[in-house]
Amino acid sequence: MDNNFEGKRFIMDGLPKNVKIGGEVFEVVEAEAALDPRAFGEMDYKKARLVIDKDLKPAAKMSVLLHEILEAINYMNQLNLEHRTIMTLEHDLYQVLHDNQLCF
Repeated sequence: MDNNFEGKRFIMDGLPKNVKIGGEVFEVVEAEAALDPRAFGEMDYKKARLVIDKDLKPAAKMSVLLHEILEAINYMNQLNLEHRTIMTLEHDLYQVLHDNQLCF
């Protein structure tokens, strides 16, 4: 197994400026917490923007980014996934990607 990760961008390197989701480019913005105090991020399809709470720790920011990406996929494909399902996918996918240092 090749363990040479030199030059590869891992999850903990920080938030990207943009992410492409289903052909759409979304701006990634760090900002104040959303209006809902229980929310740490927000997906705005009309503005093609993912907002991540700037006060979170780096690992939490990446997890919230994954959550908002899943929200965009859910919206764009009319999957009608329940929020609980999106939260479960976020949690488990983040753990797998992070703990196994996966990058694509």
